[in-house]
Amino acid sequence: GFLEITYKKAGKDQKIATVDVSKIEWGDVPDSFERAGVAADKGDWEKAANLYQDAANGSSRSAFKAAAGYLALEALLKTSSGNATKASTAASAAQSWLDQNPDHRKAPDTMALLGKLHLLAAKPKEALAAYKKLEAEVNSKSLPTTWLARSRYGQAISLTDQGEFEKARQAYGSAAATLRGQDLSKDPAAAAIFVAAEIGKGE
Repeated sequence: GFLEITYKKAGKDQKIATVDVSKIEWGDVPDSFERAGVAADKGDWEKAANLYQDAANGSSRSAFKAAAGYLALEALLKTSSGNATKASTAASAAQSWLDQNPDHRKAPDTMALLGKLHLLAAKPKEALAAYKKLEAEVNSKSLPTTWLARSRYGQAISLTDQGEFEKARQAYGSAAATLRGQDLSKDPAAAAIFVAAEIGKGE
């Protein structure tokens, strides 16, 4: 689920908070998964995306299938900049992943990724809907406020791209207010959102 992961230790189920998981090491993975990692390390994101998806398609383990599929989406995002057609195709893949894995720990990341892909595909209305859905999930799951800021910042960009500048300014302000006063020294992504949102809202 969103908040914790169940794993086996000494034959017994154990649980760990999602926020405490930085990486999962998979055992007995297909060769395509290993080759995907090599391609990603080389910056060959298109090859990595295809190989991660091959690994996902070829596995019967639901947890691994979801994880490999998510890595494929991350790689697809890297290949979609400047190519609206690729971004649109990748957005469809991201939505399909969410439909199949609505309660996965990477669901919030995928919702944010979906919003980015819609923006790259020049579909700001769809992006706005994706970021609003992310905000709803953040609230319903009581996720950290940094997620709320990400969702509102994404909404602000989507509104800007639609020419809704006053609404965008308000959304930028809301994103900044969510983070104001927090120690962001260990979260550079959130710190970057705060600065950008402060600039976006203006005076």
